Amino acid sequence: MEAKKLRAKAIQTIGSIITSVADNEDKEPFKANVMEITTHLATTLQNRLSDDDPQDEAIKDTLAQCAGFLGQEFTQFMPMLLDQLMIDAQLSLDFKMESADMPSTTDNMEMKVKIKGMGEQKVSMNTDALVRKTGAFAVLQKVSENMGQAFGPFVEPLLPIVSQHMSYEHSKGIRKLALKTFKNMLVAIGEPQNVQLLQQAMPMYIEQLNKALTRHDDKTTKILIKSLANNLRAMGSANEQTTQFLTQEQINALGPILKSTLELVASLKAAHKTVIQQSKAALELDEEDMENIKDEMAQVGRVASQAMELAGQLVEKFKD
Repeated sequence: MEAKKLRAKAIQTIGSIITSVADNEDKEPFKANVMEITTHLATTLQNRLSDDDPQDEAIKDTLAQCAGFLGQEFTQFMPMLLDQLMIDAQLSLDFKMESADMPSTTDNMEMKVKIKGMGEQKVSMNTDALVRKTGAFAVLQKVSENMGQAFGPFVEPLLPIVSQHMSYEHSKGIRKLALKTFKNMLVAIGEPQNVQLLQQAMPMYIEQLNKALTRHDDKTTKILIKSLANNLRAMGSANEQTTQFLTQEQINALGPILKSTLELVASLKAAHKTVIQQSKAALELDEEDMENIKDEMAQVGRVASQAMELAGQLVEKFKD
């Protein structure tokens, strides 16, 4: 295993070197070597490494960096990479939550948590699957960004998987990666297909935003609003002919959501100030507590910034 870890580090170093020369105006001196490295890594990955082999994630990450160098020419290697990524991206985490009093029924990692209204619960999931699943989405996000429009032919097979995980509840990290990949897909397929794709995704955005606001979940609200603003900005840069990205009904639905977001921010800021005042009066806060509260308030403030950014995008794109 130590030898495998060393090889994984070497592979990661190769990826860093490839990234460092990817922006060179003249790539020709490096191209043959990058092609050879990409061919070797893609073949190794296709031969399927063991689940616990550290080289697996190193190879996927380095292939994503090779895509940044090769661009359109990386297309020939995508079928080798795609099959494995699709398998890993669809792994089940076997997430379970049951009463802490229940006997253990799984070999997965377990932890006990207290949930309001439910008491102490026992939560378990397959952490190995979580690592591989997260890694697959991280590579998809990098490859789709690095390949640009050359990624277009691979949008169709990947779209159902990415769309499903844009509202994934078991990992915020996977959800964010799926949302970023979706933005890259909009750029990759180009107009007018990207408009249709965004409009098809809007019911999910609106449903998830309303759910997050109902729960006073400012973090999920920020993620979704930021994603929408980034989608509009990316399409605004990519599209030349088709610029009416949303239907009037969808634009109208976003109005109350933005209003509720700003109201949530105001109420959370007020609650934080009340806690500070009450705790100061009781001498319960030290400097570390104050810094933590300031950080939380800054996070809340960023939600408002994202809401205003989205509002600005809507005004700019649909002012007519």
